[in-house]
Amino acid sequence: MTFINNLKKGKYIILILIITVIYIRFFDESDNKRALQFYNYFYKNNIKGVLESVRGGRHGSIFRVKGFDEFTFYPSTGKLNNNKTFNYFATKGDSIYKHAYSDTLKLIKNGKTYLYTFKKFD
Repeated sequence: MTFINNLKKGKYIILILIITVIYIRFFDESDNKRALQFYNYFYKNNIKGVLESVRGGRHGSIFRVKGFDEFTFYPSTGKLNNNKTFNYFATKGDSIYKHAYSDTLKLIKNGKTYLYTFKKFD
């Protein structure tokens, strides 16, 4: 009887693992599609203005500039921006500049320019 119970337990564990893997793959693919949409909107726009809001979300940074919808991008932190994490460093009132199809976003804060490159999606 113990062998049969262990066998049933093993089948349930395998079934749960299979369902979990399918669930993770589905949501990962869904997240990638959404990230690509966010990227395309951000990448194709000419952005120039003053920040209205900044926050972190889903491994990226989300910001709003007057006259635009929200932008989501995945900035790199490093030497170009004095290791300042965008969504913690940028604040309402700072200026943002990015030409359409440019690979660099400029943040101007207190008269200093910080450059942010970002993750690209295919």
